[in-house]
Amino acid sequence: MVRQYVNIELGSRGYVASRDCRNSDCVVAQIERDAATLSDPRAAKPARTEALLFLIHFVADVHQPLHAADRNDKGGNGLMVRLRGKRLSLHQVWHQDVVTAMGQDSEHIAGDIEAHLTPQQKVQIETGALADWANESFALAEREI
Repeated sequence: MVRQYVNIELGSRGYVASRDCRNSDCVVAQIERDAATLSDPRAAKPARTEALLFLIHFVADVHQPLHAADRNDKGGNGLMVRLRGKRLSLHQVWHQDVVTAMGQDSEHIAGDIEAHLTPQQKVQIETGALADWANESFALAEREI
């Protein structure tokens, strides 16, 4: 099973592939593999379709701060919170409740987010690398969780 996270030690300076993704067993490496499959014109259509589906999921995962910092909490599954009177894992709140609160129309949500990006943020998004995504999520987790 592919890891849907990358464990970056708290207190470190950020993602280092040789330390945090040994044997290419982390979400950053899996995104690279899926992107390569998707862009390979020789790959079978079912393999490319599967790569696209996983790529969408894993890109979301690497942006998930709970999937970037190692707090021995199993990606937030070990941190319990209360939301509207229910006891839920922080992981569930992030993956389901936050997304649901944004609404059902994904095109509208994406358009709204894009409309609020500065020109500098757009350039940063277009030129960033996978390690940048992992480091951004790690920095958020280290600062906020």
